[in-house]
Amino acid sequence: MPRAIEFKHWVNNDLLPTLCETGEYSMVTDAPVAQAAQINAIHQVTSVNGEPSTWYQEKIKLLERVDAANERAIQVYEKMLQLKPKVAVWPERDLVRHILLVMKKPDVGEYCFVRCQRRGIARGRQQAVDKGFTEQLAEFKDIPNGVNVMNRLKERIPRSSYNPKFNTMLCDNPQFIDLVHQIINEL
Repeated sequence: MPRAIEFKHWVNNDLLPTLCETGEYSMVTDAPVAQAAQINAIHQVTSVNGEPSTWYQEKIKLLERVDAANERAIQVYEKMLQLKPKVAVWPERDLVRHILLVMKKPDVGEYCFVRCQRRGIARGRQQAVDKGFTEQLAEFKDIPNGVNVMNRLKERIPRSSYNPKFNTMLCDNPQFIDLVHQIINEL
């Protein structure tokens, strides 16, 4: 807290009056001695005789190489999007891919969609069972992260035949699971 008070004092008593009088503030000439010494120390570390030091130049070259590599990756990705706009980019690691479970309550046309990563599938399945969805109708592996199958189902089923709520859907359509298979195959 004392540093904040010191900073506020410097702004109100030194910086703002100098800016109002002259219209500019130079840290080299106008700053208090402690701040000027800190700035000089930074300049001494990053430069030798007015030239940037070797470690600083190496760091800048490394950052430029990283930027160039990122630029190339962006160009490749944009070219891929031009060639196939609906291409799904699969992650390298299997743990990041998603699994979609379609579960059903017995004797009721209410379905539950559990979409999670592989590492959390047991917990997702248990949560659905706790809500009463004990019958597993289908399990689809390697679903892309951005795909929402439930929204695509809503587009294909007449609004009067279903009632969506969170990740569940009360539906009386007998071809429901066939529609789910069809949507998954289109991906």
